[in-house]
Amino acid sequence: ALRLKGVPRAQCRWAAVPLAGAGVCRQHSAAPTAPAALGADGVGMHSPKEMQWLAIRTKPSSLPSLERAGDDDSQSRSSSSDSAFFDGWDLEPAEEVARRIDVIAGDETMRAQFLERKDLLPKLRALEFDAGDAVLVLHSLVRMNLFDRKLTEKLADRIECRYFSMELGLPETTSRAAMSQVARAPHVAAHLLGHCGDFRSMVDMLPLTHKVKLILGDDVGRESGRAQRPKAVQEADHKKAWRTMDPVEMEAKEREHFQKARIKVMRMRDVRAKVTRMSPGKRLRATLAAQMMQELPSATLNDLAVMSQICAFPRIRSLHGDLKTDFQEALARRLCAVCGNQDPIIVVPYLLAFTCAMRDFEGPEAFRAWRTVLLPGVKRLAKSEKALELLAQQRHLHPRIRGCDHAGMSLGMGGELSSASTADFAADLFISVLSARQVAVDDDRYQTAAGPLRTALVATPGDGRVGLALETIADALSALVSSGVHDPTLAGALADEFAMQFREDIASHSRKLSWYNPRDLALIAHATAVLLPPDVSGPFLDLAWEAAKDSLSAAEPHLALMLLNAVVRGGSERLLKSEDVFGAVDELLVQRLDFKPEVLGRLG
Repeated sequence: ALRLKGVPRAQCRWAAVPLAGAGVCRQHSAAPTAPAALGADGVGMHSPKEMQWLAIRTKPSSLPSLERAGDDDSQSRSSSSDSAFFDGWDLEPAEEVARRIDVIAGDETMRAQFLERKDLLPKLRALEFDAGDAVLVLHSLVRMNLFDRKLTEKLADRIECRYFSMELGLPETTSRAAMSQVARAPHVAAHLLGHCGDFRSMVDMLPLTHKVKLILGDDVGRESGRAQRPKAVQEADHKKAWRTMDPVEMEAKEREHFQKARIKVMRMRDVRAKVTRMSPGKRLRATLAAQMMQELPSATLNDLAVMSQICAFPRIRSLHGDLKTDFQEALARRLCAVCGNQDPIIVVPYLLAFTCAMRDFEGPEAFRAWRTVLLPGVKRLAKSEKALELLAQQRHLHPRIRGCDHAGMSLGMGGELSSASTADFAADLFISVLSARQVAVDDDRYQTAAGPLRTALVATPGDGRVGLALETIADALSALVSSGVHDPTLAGALADEFAMQFREDIASHSRKLSWYNPRDLALIAHATAVLLPPDVSGPFLDLAWEAAKDSLSAAEPHLALMLLNAVVRGGSERLLKSEDVFGAVDELLVQRLDFKPEVLGRLG
């Protein structure tokens, strides 16, 4: 903009200024007063309002400038300047750190350096952001595809407090560049996101990806299967817990007792209720989910895919009771209205997002959506010659679906998935279809859902490793067992993937590739023992036992019994006669004869 107004190139520099959800390089003056002194004919002059904008957008001197790649005047950043950019965050003002995060989100090189540093996220969690800084950091986290539950919870708390407060207007900047001005300028987040002049409208007009992140709160963890330690219960002192006192108006009570034949005096108890604070962001999550519910009747297919991700994690309940059911029904109804009478190919780019989100839906509209939209889309994708390519181009699937990391998956502002492992996406389709409550699995539907996964496992170059996560293998084998279809070929391929990828890591006890949670290991052992013959399942059960034996005593009872049952059913003779198995049986069965009925009922 300054070059068009006549500012010489030597007096301008390139700096990254993210606009509207993407990092865009903008050219501005190195000093806010430079344009006013240029141009004899007034071409380079700016109004006071423009000068104020330039003063805010100009980076402070402590920040290294980001040179534009390919520019003749660009200079390479030295390692010392990069180190200075990432250092001193605990001493800088919160707004300054928020702007640095915004700059990092727009530069791939700095983003990689940020992810390599393990000391930066704890520093971010320790900072006290105001509402404007919280929105800016949230915007940067979405762009970087970064998940941190504690940080997101803190940002949601700050946004929620300002959103429901009586404070009007937009957040103001607190940077040193604007401290000398009489009128404080709006926060830099006001220039990046749409609003109607106040903070509440800024939150209401956030992109759907930002709202989904606030609703989920990055609480997308996975059940580990480890039993929770019982809390030590102290015996309550009833004298301290209950304070009694006699009635004060004794004359009135004596007259009442005389008139009512001397009824025994009732003693009064002073009970103090325990005051607990609502979890941060809970009220804001419900509000944003209600806004999404109002937008559903007119939402596009792309917006429906983004909104559906708040239902992909059943453990997170942003809406309760009838509102949750109404949201699910409205989502399914709108999906049927958009795709009902059209070619199923239009839903294929969003197929994983919808199938993973709607597998726990129970209403009649969800049943109709599965029958008329999703299952025809799955069949269309499975029969395509480019099924793996279509899976690699899926949009708006949450990167932490089912609580585990996906290979090569990144959800950016555009919603495009970068395909590094198509087998991961094929496994997601297989798991979501076979575990859906509204789908009755028969042979035809099973072959349709298993086709892409079988193709991805077979067509793997190199050493045969696909790169599936341990959690994905466990969920795929569990879905295969629960479907009731006996397919030892697919079960053997998944078991081979488990052995080839994790054998060395388990043998060396390094545990770098996975957490090896008892739940996942029990599911793998159970599936291999049920679906494979004993002479084939023996090595896989030996490997699963080696990974689970140290954490078996801390596992939930039903998972420990499931693993022992699989070892007895399909384990090798050497494993059955080992001291570890004898010790586990003695500890978990002989010394613990009485099990709760619900524990025994979950064996299958």
